[in-house]
Order: sequence, then C-alpha cells, then structure tokens
Amino acid sequence: MTLENIARDKVGDVFGKAGVEEFTVHVLENKTVQKGQFLVVIGDNRILLARVVDLQTSMKETLAECEILGEVEDSQLVQNTKPVRAGFEVYNPTGEFLSKVVTRTSKDEGLFVGSILTHPDFVPVYYNPKDFRVHVLVSATTGGGKSYTLSVFIEELIKKTMIDQKTPTSILIFDVHDEYSGLIVPNLNKKQIEALREFNLEPTGFLDYILIFDWENNPPHLSPYLTPDRLMFIFSLKELRLAFQLKQLMGENTEMHVDDLFHMVSISDMHPQTRQALISRIGSLRDSGFLSDNYITPREFCVPGKVTIFRLVGTPLGDLGIRFFVADIIRQVFEAKKKGELQQNVILVVDEAHLFAPAKGTNDPVREILIRVAREGRKMGVWLILATQSPRDLSDEIIINCSTIIALRMQKSDVARLTQLFGIQKSLAEVLTKTQPGECFIKAPSFTIPIMVRIRPRQSSEIKGEGVDAEALKEKIKKVALNTRELVSNLRMRHSAKLEKPRKEPKETPQPQEAISQTEVLAKKPEHIVAGTLPIPKAVKEVPSPTEGSLVQKQSMIQKVIEERLDFAVESFASQIKALGKGILALVNALIENDKISIEHALNYVSEDLINSLVANKVIRIEDSYIKLNLDRKLEETLDRTPSITQVLVAKRKLKQLLESQ
Repeated sequence: MTLENIARDKVGDVFGKAGVEEFTVHVLENKTVQKGQFLVVIGDNRILLARVVDLQTSMKETLAECEILGEVEDSQLVQNTKPVRAGFEVYNPTGEFLSKVVTRTSKDEGLFVGSILTHPDFVPVYYNPKDFRVHVLVSATTGGGKSYTLSVFIEELIKKTMIDQKTPTSILIFDVHDEYSGLIVPNLNKKQIEALREFNLEPTGFLDYILIFDWENNPPHLSPYLTPDRLMFIFSLKELRLAFQLKQLMGENTEMHVDDLFHMVSISDMHPQTRQALISRIGSLRDSGFLSDNYITPREFCVPGKVTIFRLVGTPLGDLGIRFFVADIIRQVFEAKKKGELQQNVILVVDEAHLFAPAKGTNDPVREILIRVAREGRKMGVWLILATQSPRDLSDEIIINCSTIIALRMQKSDVARLTQLFGIQKSLAEVLTKTQPGECFIKAPSFTIPIMVRIRPRQSSEIKGEGVDAEALKEKIKKVALNTRELVSNLRMRHSAKLEKPRKEPKETPQPQEAISQTEVLAKKPEHIVAGTLPIPKAVKEVPSPTEGSLVQKQSMIQKVIEERLDFAVESFASQIKALGKGILALVNALIENDKISIEHALNYVSEDLINSLVANKVIRIEDSYIKLNLDRKLEETLDRTPSITQVLVAKRKLKQLLESQ
C-alpha cells in the first residue's frame, strides 16, 4: 500500500519517552482524538498501528497515551520489536487501510453490522459469518442495546445466508422478553430511517423468512414422553434429589408418558412427603398444557432458510417452564444434528443466557446441556449466539468457548472481567461505562484486534418505541404465528403421506438393489408361515402349493439379499475400525459386549481426543453421557429400516470375528 492509502492527515508527533509497546503523542492544536482511536506512526521506514488508551488535556495542550498494536508489513500486523522515538510523525489512518489490516472482511462476504466508532471518517465494519462457527457472546447492561444489536446481526444473517441460499441455515431465537418479533415489519422510526441512509440502507421487514411459535396462537408443545435426562429439566438445582428419585422409579424404562409416570408415583411406596412433592411437580407439568401428544419436532421448527422465533412470554410454569423449554429444544436440535436428521447449520440465539447457564451451579442439567453444545456443537454445525447482562453472571465454561465477544455499555464492576476477555487496558475498557446504546467493542476471530463499533440502525421494527403501531404489529405477529401453525400441519401431513405411501410391487426376479423388504413379505404371508426369520414349517416345505412355493422362493431370495447386505455393512464397518489403528480395539470390543458404556468408563481405554475423533468418524456416538457403537446405524443405513435385535446380535458376533482376524 502507498502512503496515500495508509495515512489520512497528521495528528501530532511522538513526544517524550517512548518504547516498544507504548508512547505519547503531542496532539496538534487543531486536532482532536478520543479513547480507542486508531493512529499510524511513521518513522525509520516503518509503519506502526497504535491506539489511544488515555488522554491528558490542559489549557494549552493534549497528550494522548497510546499502545502499539503492531508493525504493518504487506497489510499484515506483526509484532513490533523496535522502540519508536520522539519526533516520529503520527497520522489518522485511512478507512481503506483499517479495513485491510484490522477488519479483513470484504463487503461481498461480510455482514454489514456498523462502522468504526473512533474514526473521523465513515469506515464500514463487515463481520465474517464464518466466525459464528465458534460461538458469539453479547453482553450489555439493561438499556445498552443488547437485543437491538442481536436483531441487526439476525437481519444480516437473513440477507447473507438465507436470501442468497448459498449456505442453508436455520436460526432459532429464544425470545424471553418479546423483543424480536418486529423483524417481520419495516422500521418506521423517523430518526432511525434517517440514520439508515448514512449506511445506504432502507427500512425492510423480513416477513417471508420468519416463523413464530407462541403460547397464545401457535403453542410449541413438547413431547409428553419423558426420558430420565429430560426429567432433570423439570427441577431446580435444590430439587434434583427428587429427579433422581424419579429416575430410580423408572428403572430400565428409557422413556415414560407423563400420565404413566404420575400414576406410578401415586401408587409407589416411597416416603409420603417425597411422593407428595413429586405428585405436585409432575401433576403441575401434566396439567399445565406444556406437554402434548401433538408436540413439535426439529424438522418442523428447524426449517432451512427460516428464522424461528419462540415467544416465551406466557410459557406455562413460568421461569421453570422457560428453562425446561429452552433446554429441551436445544437438546432436540443437538441430538438431531448428531443423528444426521438435520442437514443444515443451526444457529441458536439465547437471550438472557445467564438464566440458563449461570456462573454458579455445577449440577444444573439445563446449564449442562448449554455447556455441552458450546463444547461440541461447533463441529456439528450447531452454533450459539448468547446474550447476557453481565459476563460475571454467565458460566466461565460458556465464555471460554465463545470466540466472538460483543460488549456494549457495562457496569464498572464488569470492566475487570472485560479486560480479561479482550486483552485490552482497563483505562480503555472503562469507555464502555459511558457509551451510548449501540456503541460497543467487538472481538472476533477475523478481526486482527478488538475494535470499537457503532452498530448500524435496524432495518426492521422494534416492538415498542417511536413509530410503532403496537396493535397493528400485534395482529401481524398473530397472523404469522397462525401461518406457522398451518405450515407445521402441512409438514406433518406430507411426512405422514410419505411414510404411508404404498410400495411398488417387486419384480419377479429382483436384483439386490430392487429387493423388497421383509415388511412386504410378511404382509403377503399366509398365516401358517412363521413370521420373522424362523424356518418355514416342514409341512409347507414338503407339499407347497404353486402360490406357496413361489412365495417361499421369493422369501428365500429376499433373505439371502438381506444377509448379503448385512455382511457388507459389517465388513465395511470392520475395515473402517481397523484403518483407525489397534489402539481403539479394546474400546470397540467393550462396546460389542455391552449395549453402552459410560464416558468415564471409556476413558479407561482411550483419550478424550480419540473419543471425539471416533465420534467425528461415526464409529461411535454419545447419548446422555454414554457411548454407543454405531453398528446399528450402519445396519439401518444398509437396510433402510431399523434392524431387528437378532440382526444386531449376529452383526456384533461377525464384527468381533473380523476384528480378531488378521
């Protein structure tokens, strides 16, 4: 880059003592600078990027204390190793220079989220959508613009990842305070419309890309079939002993309908006080309308190219119900992605995240599911955007897994935590205690360094405020919710029709790829032919009628094809395991002998990294803190249906033989 492309106008000169990491600028009389402002230092044929961290102003002069961010070489920022000297000239950098060196994301590929706050010129900031893959944390005190900022990012996601459809994505918003439904209509705030022109943008609603579930018009019921792990979501941390009582009561049952569970508790011989406490909690859940046999599934609320808003105001059971709902939906998405039932990426927007993953509490199951997604979700295409009022209130395990951090106006008590997260000086971080709504620091993987940004105005409407017709917006929200309910109904009908669609008749001499399923054969069998894979009765073998003989011949052929397919599936699975090395054989053998083993037990055989590698290679899967072998999934893919218990047992024996052979 030429000097003209780098330097805009002179601000001053290096003054007094200077070093490798910091220096002071004597600011020219006709110039002003502010905390967080970028400057370039030119001297000794070097170009250094710096930032103002503090100011000292008197009647006669202004001195700006600056930190050196690095030396610029070929538009790259590298560590500075030589001190600056008094007399070096200091300039405002050009917007072009800052875009290439600091933000590093072009207009075509980035999300247009705002402009650099601390620069004399308008310098647009484009956020790289790839940075969502390592989770995002937004923090701001009440009134700091947290939800507003999230809405801007969602608008940009709609425009970038949905309208152009290059990368299919689903976005789920857990709207605790009813702040995001305004996305469906254009912004009518006159001041914000005027401000949009500075960004060359117009008011826009995103109605065609929004689905809405709420408890008034389109209730998002959850399944009434409770697993032991889902039971944990019902109880607060202080009540977990009751959840463990229920798990023990369920015994070997993998799931149980809430009505059956209520009945089982009612007739149990547990301590009367414990029984009454459980009856009260399970009864409240059963009678609340929270659960229903007409429940939603991921394929209904995770629609590629759509933003689904769960309006959680009015959720049955209050805060407890909201925690249960958020945890259960996140669990469903996580499991569906692990099983390959959802092909698109899913972004989960969790406002007031500290309510679900608080800093305190080690055994909270709601907290644990969120932490699990933060740890493991990125590799499966499940990404988090979390918002909280204070980073001190949110679990550290969540924070350390977020690579993008957006900090708006904050309390002084949060400044120390912020300096740790951003790696910036406390004097600079304190700027955020006085910023206006929408002014923030952003740290992101694609940015060379954290930058101060003025978030652009929304193109869509807020729920409340100037220019908002609350009653008209309420009616539009209701209409979208009702349309969503109709869409879900149509999706269910199409799915049911697909499942019930009659199969074509098999050819007389079917080849392996055209073989009919056992289900079809069983449907055509005479009653005296034994079901399943048991041998045909002797009498039938000895005196078959022409029809029976033909059927027996077809069944034999089909059975042979099925066995060949099963053999192929087991052999390919064995080859895959052998290719991964002998170090995993002990773990695989343990899984062959047992239906599942705990992660803790598995760590006796292999490391945690190797377990993650085996999951990624689809050799094993993790379900509710247990590890299972993916042999049954391999068989299911081959047969295009769930294998029988007998088929799985036979496959396990064959797999063990193949792994023992050289």
